[in-house]
Amino acid sequence: MLAMFCTPTKGSLLLRSIAAPFDVSLDDTFVPRRNMSRDALKEGIDKGDTFWIDLVDPTSEEITWLADVFDLHPAVVQDLRREDRRPNLMVYPDYLFLSLFQPMMATKQISGQEIHCLVGEQFFITVRNSTGDAIEEAYNRVAMNADSDGD
Repeated sequence: MLAMFCTPTKGSLLLRSIAAPFDVSLDDTFVPRRNMSRDALKEGIDKGDTFWIDLVDPTSEEITWLADVFDLHPAVVQDLRREDRRPNLMVYPDYLFLSLFQPMMATKQISGQEIHCLVGEQFFITVRNSTGDAIEEAYNRVAMNADSDGD
């Protein structure tokens, strides 16, 4: 069933994302939106939707978009553009920035795959490269609802 949803590719106009509308009531059938355009995400942010954006192998332009939309501190933007090889937690007024590592086994050696996380009141953003699979598996579980594609 995982093949039923699209995964935006590098350079795609869609960002890998899952959004829960702000105005869902307990009586409504909840259907999250997935893989939204930057414009649709910005509109959801402005409306107060809750969402997860998962940037995989992000382009410089995608990181610049995040920085502009979320008013990210320059130190955070700098960390998003490189791999530090050290865990880190920075607390800002509107979000937390966390760099952590997924253990990876390769040729009988253990290494760490860096994952950057931004956590705010209504958002969770992951920025990572495509070699790690922990976030991939979590995203796929959340996104299994086949009715939630599109803007």
